[in-house]
Amino acid sequence: RRFRMKRSSKDREEGFEERGNYARYYGYRGSDRRVALLQAHNVESDFQGSFVLDVGCNFGKMTIELAQTFSPRLVVGVDVDPAIIKNAEVYLRGFFGRKAQSLSGPRQRKRQKAEETSEKEEQQEGGSMEETKSTENGEEEEEEEEPLRGSDNGVYGFPHNIRFVAGDILDDALRLGPSRFLPRVEDDCFGVVTCFSVTKWIHLNHGDEGIKKFFRSVFDLLKPGGLLILEAQPWKSYNKNRHASEHIFRVYKSIKMRPTAFPDYLLSGEIGFSQFLDLGKPGAETRGFNRSIWLFRKAEAS
Repeated sequence: RRFRMKRSSKDREEGFEERGNYARYYGYRGSDRRVALLQAHNVESDFQGSFVLDVGCNFGKMTIELAQTFSPRLVVGVDVDPAIIKNAEVYLRGFFGRKAQSLSGPRQRKRQKAEETSEKEEQQEGGSMEETKSTENGEEEEEEEEPLRGSDNGVYGFPHNIRFVAGDILDDALRLGPSRFLPRVEDDCFGVVTCFSVTKWIHLNHGDEGIKKFFRSVFDLLKPGGLLILEAQPWKSYNKNRHASEHIFRVYKSIKMRPTAFPDYLLSGEIGFSQFLDLGKPGAETRGFNRSIWLFRKAEAS
């Protein structure tokens, strides 16, 4: 069959891309019950105090919800689209208030420190505008801002436990480990990797070899005993996007490994997960988004 480009009006409005980076993805996904499904299956112990990687985070709604609900030490959200990551950082700043910081790396932290120094100098010259409280002797003292909880040893509370990174998970040069973001942390493995509705776009762009490389990369990023939480789009969802571009159509026609084969492949010796659990579907209200959530456990070190 000859390739033919098909773009719906929604695609045009949303700035459709071949990689699935819809600007308003969560706007038309509707009510999201995936975190509630995870809570119902008692995964808190895997998240709590752990390093978590959220692959294909979009503007960060799920990333932030995971960080807020399960109290991980750090959640890193990665997405291939730099513009989407900027949106994620803007969205995250709403959880900080006026003194929010961009948390992508040392350059942003250095800029924030400079801004804070400038603000203090202005206050010394023109008087502090900060909130005050009365002491026992009637004098006024500044209300101290609550420090980052545990920041002296690299442990942060919400929303300080979130970082966003623009990059392709298949890029061998992309560094995502926790040591990139936290001081005095040498560990570059994650306790949990989440991948919600991303595999289709990896598969359609990179074919069977690309999705296999992705699964190998995730396995390598997990510590022994670590958990992969996977929401894979079904094959019928691929059909809807096969005409996104000539490249996508060509890759689509070459795909041999369907999503239903993912569990067997992930449990095979080629990857090596030791346990698999199908949590079922979260009961999404929007048609087409009620997809099964799968858990894969990496074996403990022997």
